[in-house]
Amino acid sequence: MRSPAAILLLVALPVLADFHEEWIRRWSEWNYARPIERKGTEAAREEIRLLSVVVPREVYARAQRSLADLRIVDDTGAEVPHLLHAFHGRREVRWRDVVAFEPSFVPGRYTQMIVDTGPQPAPHNSLELSTPDTDFFAWAEVAASDDAHNWRILRERLPLYRFREQGHAGNPVLSYPETRSRYLRVRVLLPDKQFAVTGLRVAREIVEEPERVPFDVSFTPQPGALERHSVWVADFGEFVPPVSEIDFTVREAEFHRPVSVFASDDGEFWRTVGSDAVYRIRSDGRISEQLHVRFTETAARYIRVAVFNRDDAPLQDPVLKIAGTPRRIFFRAGPARRYWLLYGNGKARKPEYELARLIPDTELRSAEAAQLGAELLRPGFAGRTDQRPWTERHPLVLWSALGLAVVVLAYLALRALRTA
Repeated sequence: MRSPAAILLLVALPVLADFHEEWIRRWSEWNYARPIERKGTEAAREEIRLLSVVVPREVYARAQRSLADLRIVDDTGAEVPHLLHAFHGRREVRWRDVVAFEPSFVPGRYTQMIVDTGPQPAPHNSLELSTPDTDFFAWAEVAASDDAHNWRILRERLPLYRFREQGHAGNPVLSYPETRSRYLRVRVLLPDKQFAVTGLRVAREIVEEPERVPFDVSFTPQPGALERHSVWVADFGEFVPPVSEIDFTVREAEFHRPVSVFASDDGEFWRTVGSDAVYRIRSDGRISEQLHVRFTETAARYIRVAVFNRDDAPLQDPVLKIAGTPRRIFFRAGPARRYWLLYGNGKARKPEYELARLIPDTELRSAEAAQLGAELLRPGFAGRTDQRPWTERHPLVLWSALGLAVVVLAYLALRALRTA
């Protein structure tokens, strides 16, 4: 008696054979394919549905880095329009200048200022302080009032810092629960000197969280790589997906550490892609913490994370994880059709379809989820081809040619001098 898997394979073989024939005939420059498997019921499969498929990490090792060579085809070999999309979220913030009055300094305690956001203030939840100071760390308290007399504390302890000598731009923005109160009272808890403020502005920040997926990549400690820092490096190897977040798991009950993130394609030359801080603060029995660092989305083989310890002991064996916003492929699936994802063509250009202008964002978010099956190699294709430029694949030939050119030029120059 045949197993259900064997029966399914016998049913699928004619479809797979037909697809292979079309693959060889019409899509011979694409070296890899994966079947797209729908999760819905048989009844749902008889309807035209918008499907969504997450691009898995393995595809990044085969496809172009930009994913320009991705194609959706059906079992007849026909190209199916698709949309490559990422839910990056959004951050909307509109700053407006405000007036500060009654600046004062209480020696041994704090610098205080009262902020007037205007007679008819719009909702606000962020206050930015401009200061000429380049290296400092302080806690700040933010309180709100409708009359500048009766105050309610919005945030008791918020970190305010900058370490430019160590390459950390710092955080000049204080975030607090949204309020319409006209007045804010800011206290910078530096006891030794008055904190200099040259400008203030407030805003209402609206944040829509991006979609995130973790990548299973290990961070290797780099002891002694940078003075007063703890440093880790992750190596993605041949697959290089876009990443934009580092998540920390930390044992310490309380801490605050500035963090910088760097990227490199060769492990030698590094570029800064972002900086922030991770912290856990306890106040009045409440815990305030931030355990992630978000940075400009980047695709690079190496990611380096540097945690500035000041003169404190390093964090005890923190666990670092890296994450990114996944790319999703959307397309309309018709009834009684099977679909494949093709990739692995280094010469393909990015396709342009009208689908991107026809699908509203609400429909994208409600698309039916599908998944990719096992990877197939194009018949006659032995394995992954090296899609690097010719000069990178044959460096010896390139340098030999350059050396020969230098010799020829030197000979011609010497001959010209003798003739003269």
